[in-house]
Amino acid sequence: MASLGEMSPTSSYPASKDMDLTAQMEDRIHSELGHYLKNSIIKIELKHFDNIWHANVVIDSSRGFKASRRKDSKFEDLVQNVISDLRIQFELTEPHKRHEIFLFDHQREYDHFTETLSASPFDTPANLKVLVIEDDPTALLILERSMTSKGCHVDLVKDPETALDKVKHQDYDLVILDWCLPYMDGYEFLKQADKIIGKRNQGVFGTKSIPLVICSSKSSEEINLPLVSNFLFCEYWNKKLPFSTVISSIEAAIKSARQHKTKVV
Repeated sequence: MASLGEMSPTSSYPASKDMDLTAQMEDRIHSELGHYLKNSIIKIELKHFDNIWHANVVIDSSRGFKASRRKDSKFEDLVQNVISDLRIQFELTEPHKRHEIFLFDHQREYDHFTETLSASPFDTPANLKVLVIEDDPTALLILERSMTSKGCHVDLVKDPETALDKVKHQDYDLVILDWCLPYMDGYEFLKQADKIIGKRNQGVFGTKSIPLVICSSKSSEEINLPLVSNFLFCEYWNKKLPFSTVISSIEAAIKSARQHKTKVV
């Protein structure tokens, strides 16, 4: 079993201590998730500053990339939360599990993940409020990193009920929607969300529809969009393609959302 612990020293904590704790975290991951880790590569970035522990962990496994980004004031809680994230992701890819997930091209996805970890926002940040509704934890993590690196403010949601509560109380400039969600498909979500937003905006002058990106393994022709007045379809991401192809179209979605936001009503 190959492994690699990566360390970024900080001025507020001894680098040698961080390196020891990186090894401890890796040992714990092997101890608790060892049956998932055959021929896997573990990459860990551990930092400590302002009395907060920060961890970025990526596992390149036979079941695709698994990733966790956590921060906590206590190292033990940090480790346990990372392991919980990874366990959930491995369980989602058990052979008996049948659900719609993105295809991950191992090396390209990890390369992109590491690029977005170090990416700084655009000289002119997008300044968009984005809602991502997706039940694949790895996709959520990479989408968050990709969009925040471009200056977006991102809310991540794994289920449609929570997403409906979000749109009840928040205004968004862009929504990324997994079409096949637990308990409710994209068609029903859009119908309910449209009613909620319409009721909230009732009597408000100059409200605009929200640009929408749909993610699905179905073809775009198979997606049956409901008649809604508060969403504007702008992109379709095919889950049968490698996730890296989706990443490349994020800028197009952001561009559409920015243009829509700045239009004069």
